[in-house]
Amino acid sequence: MIKGEIAPRPVLIIHGTRDDLITPRHAERLYQAAGEPRALWWAEGSEHAQARFDHPDTFYPLVVNFFLEAIGQPNHPK
Repeated sequence: MIKGEIAPRPVLIIHGTRDDLITPRHAERLYQAAGEPRALWWAEGSEHAQARFDHPDTFYPLVVNFFLEAIGQPNHPK
């Protein structure tokens, strides 16, 4: 992958520190290759794809805020 190949598209990488299926090094490499804007959140103690269950109070606001920043607020009335 060429660094910044998908820039300027925002990228959010979420990776569990106990993921033994995909190593943390892979997340680091994706983050470095992404260019800006980018974000990386380490889900402390989480295994593969478990961050949303282990850390819901952090995971969901992080994801929602990422999308709000990336695409903005909806224009429709509530």
